[in-house]
Amino acid sequence: MLAEHSRKVHRCLAILMGVVFATATSSPISAQPSTTKVPHSPATEAPSAAGTGQPVQAPGGQVAVFLGHEQWVESAVFSPDGRQILTVSAGTVRMWDVNGNLLMTLRHDRWGSSGVFIFSPDGKQILTSSVDKTARLWDTEGNLLAEFQGHENWIDSAVFSPDASQILTVSMDRTARLWDTKGNLLAVLRGHEDYVRSAVFSPDGKQILTASWDKTARLWDTKGNLLTEFRGHENGVNSAVFSPDGRQILTTSHDKTAQLWDTKGNLLTEFRGHENGVNSAVFSPDDSQILTASADGTARLWDTKGNLLAAFRGRYTGVKSAVFSPDGRRILAISMDGSTRLWDNKGNLLAELSGHERSVNSAVFSPDGRQILTASDDGTARLWDVLAVITTQTEQMAAQQAFEQGVSKHNAQQAVFREDQDRVNSAVFSPDGRQILTASQNKTARLRDTKGNVLAVFRHEEWVNSAVFSPDGSQILTASKDQTARLWGTKGNVLAVFRHEEWVNSAVFSPNGSQILTSSNGTARLWDTKGYLLREFRADGLVTSAVFSPDGYQILTASYDKTVRLWDIQGNLLIEFREHGTLGSTSAKFSPDGSKILTASEDKIARLWDTKGNLLAEFQGHEGQVNSAEFSPDGSQILTASEDKTARLWDTKGNLLAVFRGHEGWVITGVFSPDGKQILTASNDGTARLWNLSVAIAAQAEQVAIQQAFQQRVSENNNQLSIFQRYRYPVSSAVFSPDGSQILTVSWDTISLWDTKGNLLAEFRGHKGQVNSAEFSPDGSQILTASEDKIARLWDTKGNLLAEFQGHEGQVN
Repeated sequence: MLAEHSRKVHRCLAILMGVVFATATSSPISAQPSTTKVPHSPATEAPSAAGTGQPVQAPGGQVAVFLGHEQWVESAVFSPDGRQILTVSAGTVRMWDVNGNLLMTLRHDRWGSSGVFIFSPDGKQILTSSVDKTARLWDTEGNLLAEFQGHENWIDSAVFSPDASQILTVSMDRTARLWDTKGNLLAVLRGHEDYVRSAVFSPDGKQILTASWDKTARLWDTKGNLLTEFRGHENGVNSAVFSPDGRQILTTSHDKTAQLWDTKGNLLTEFRGHENGVNSAVFSPDDSQILTASADGTARLWDTKGNLLAAFRGRYTGVKSAVFSPDGRRILAISMDGSTRLWDNKGNLLAELSGHERSVNSAVFSPDGRQILTASDDGTARLWDVLAVITTQTEQMAAQQAFEQGVSKHNAQQAVFREDQDRVNSAVFSPDGRQILTASQNKTARLRDTKGNVLAVFRHEEWVNSAVFSPDGSQILTASKDQTARLWGTKGNVLAVFRHEEWVNSAVFSPNGSQILTSSNGTARLWDTKGYLLREFRADGLVTSAVFSPDGYQILTASYDKTVRLWDIQGNLLIEFREHGTLGSTSAKFSPDGSKILTASEDKIARLWDTKGNLLAEFQGHEGQVNSAEFSPDGSQILTASEDKTARLWDTKGNLLAVFRGHEGWVITGVFSPDGKQILTASNDGTARLWNLSVAIAAQAEQVAIQQAFQQRVSENNNQLSIFQRYRYPVSSAVFSPDGSQILTVSWDTISLWDTKGNLLAEFRGHKGQVNSAEFSPDGSQILTASEDKIARLWDTKGNLLAEFQGHEGQVN
């Protein structure tokens, strides 16, 4: 058997390596960037930039100094036409031309930190707002055109109408106010009973939409008349936006939902499924789908009827951001674990971008959607070809599936025990490892030898949830949906019956076999073996499991009330594990030495704790609820069973050792043999399966090695088009130029300009502190940088310094 397996495994490896070498030779190797070194300038030397490695002096050898800001600068932005620059600091707004000449200064002693500063759509006016409860309109010469006064608290936001003829302000005073550009108050939108989070104009400018923490969004006409109230959220409304055609409204709330409405206030769709507040929601480019982002760490894609199309999670953690491709057909998600994944809008995983050595900070599509640019803490930015990534991922998955199928059929799986297609709820070994006991939905538990021959049948009136041996193997204990647990002799004779008011989920022996512990809805009960009730342990939800500690002096219960509880044998509660997860606990077990606790949860994660409630490790990777988690006999390994149709083997640090595939339905339980050399799984596919542990681990190790080799070759020779120079410090941002032909990266005090093949075009040096931002002008011909050194600088794309904006007394953001 092993010889045959070896031949089949190596055939699969050859297939997989064939994919590696085929892809490695089918695409040209991307050009590696050259590094241009620029000497550090003395403190008195003019700032330098380099495209060729030579320092470049500021124009005319002069440095313009613009003094006046008294505190740190919040931002620096271009005007719509790219010809002017606006910098903002507490109490001061300054406008400059691109040559560094100060054009005007707007100052007010009572401003404090400015809340809003925006150009009008035509760039001829500037709108500011502040904590002094006033918004102001200026021309670009610095002349005050109008003041908007009347709010009773600071102004949080201010926006122009689409035609720039009106201004809308939102304040902490629970109102929004509409003004003409002369400062005349046109309407007060009053009625919200709590803080107004946002206010926006409809696309045609004829209506206004407000969102408030009073649990409502409201639609108004521009005369201030309330048209519609959107009530339905059970907590504060975080955002409210119009659809592009203005016919629908999308709201999000702390109540964990997003809601879609028509403009009459009729609720069209509610989007439920998030496990925490929904912070924002956006329409897809074609208006047919909705993407929500939540504090639960996930992004979710829906159609407009509320059907969940896909949920985007990290491999091990939640998604921190998700974006549509320009055509709306793909979604790019960045996970908290640093991985980046590409999905289609049907929820199918297309590719994982593997190559970065540390967390990915940002990931964006190129304007045409054909490339992806990532920036990472590992000091690199990387460019990927979308089609190449998808193609090689598909080839890799096909080879991997062939390999796993060979392992499953010809190696690790030793026997299959069938229950006439009925769900097998549990399967365990006898203490000597020579017999197997299964519990099934067919209302029976069955005792077998390891060849599969049935030795005895134990019958209940409803399905049997679990069946276990006594410590000496002489008795059998079953738990059933018929509201009883039963104690049997191994010949099938009933010795005692233990009754609950609802179905019994589990039943176990104490370590010395003298007591029995059962679990049901809201209770766990302690009995002697004669059927006398000794004690009861209560919980607020369904008690999914209850077990003894190895010494028999403590009891551990798991419940759907999201809590695992540790009790002493007298019924005193010792500790609660309340941070188990966002969903219910499905099982809880002691380690063999009693020093650790292993829990499994509906949230797809198993967790390892010490007995004081400190979290030691998490076992993440299952794509469905974890139904059970068990220690190996020596406590060195952990086996999890999941609704994703797999069982997984881990070390106690959380490292995955093997995956057991083959079941066609949920894996309900997985247990080790007494000698730790085999595992036994039970599934709702109607089977229990026996696996060889050492063979599975060896096969998995081979598979991992091949995958790593494959990913390395893919990274080096195919998917990854370019790696942009590794820096000493992390790459904090990477952006495309407006036409998509160039890339601008920022790493600490250095800005670099590249073409999309990874060739360095220019390096911008001179800032004496961290660079906070770098952006292209709208036409892509100039670059504006802002730094902690209190200076903003304007460059051409050759690396020549055009102007410096000095005078800030704090960092420029």
